[in-house]
Amino acid sequence: MGFMDDAMKKVKKAKDQATKAVADNEDKIDGAIDKVAGAADGKLKGKHRDKVAKAADAAKKGVDKIAGDKGGEGGGGGAPGAR
Repeated sequence: MGFMDDAMKKVKKAKDQATKAVADNEDKIDGAIDKVAGAADGKLKGKHRDKVAKAADAAKKGVDKIAGDKGGEGGGGGAPGAR
């Protein structure tokens, strides 16, 4: 087994651990995103509320995608546009 095989196994293991951590804590992460979005909206006095909400939604979709990817081979995590 060569260096690249060992490196790829370690990368896959780290990815699987990160995916599991996100899946296990998805509610906490979503709550933190909401809290940050609320703080940003407050600091901006609602002036960019739509942009803050859009960014928060994009972050939550990213979390959903990571949590939904159970460490499978493809790394794509489902169909494009699927939630």
